[in-house]
Amino acid sequence: LWTEGLVGSPKWINPVLAPLNDVDRDLSQLVFSGLYRYEGTSVKEDLAATTLLLDGGKTLEIHLREDALFHDNTPVTADDVAFTINDAIKNPAWHSPLADAFKNITAIRIDDQTVQIKNTDTALPLDKLKSLLTVGILPAHRWVDANDGSPQLAE
Repeated sequence: LWTEGLVGSPKWINPVLAPLNDVDRDLSQLVFSGLYRYEGTSVKEDLAATTLLLDGGKTLEIHLREDALFHDNTPVTADDVAFTINDAIKNPAWHSPLADAFKNITAIRIDDQTVQIKNTDTALPLDKLKSLLTVGILPAHRWVDANDGSPQLAE
């Protein structure tokens, strides 16, 4: 049994917007998993099963855990990762506070279980990139319609 107490109200419960509200940030960390997660001060694989470094470390090729599922038992796929980064975080209509940090990062679907994360920012070290990829992955099939600029909870 886990009890979590929070001061304030959730507005989005969306990891792409969570940094704007402490309650959303805490809830999003409990509800959504990222490609990586913090274990103490170290970043470890979470939804990522394996990671290969390509292009001298400018590209991460990530194979997703095959047992990773969303709350509705839909598998987590490379499409979800690409949607979260390319279509949610970087979408100006969403006003994500993470957009600037991800401006030089692109997710490319290779197949259902493999995604490449391309980083064109030569000043961004690998450990910082992995730290950014702790952001929770959204189920694209549930959020794709929010690309009209209203990615928040209904009132």
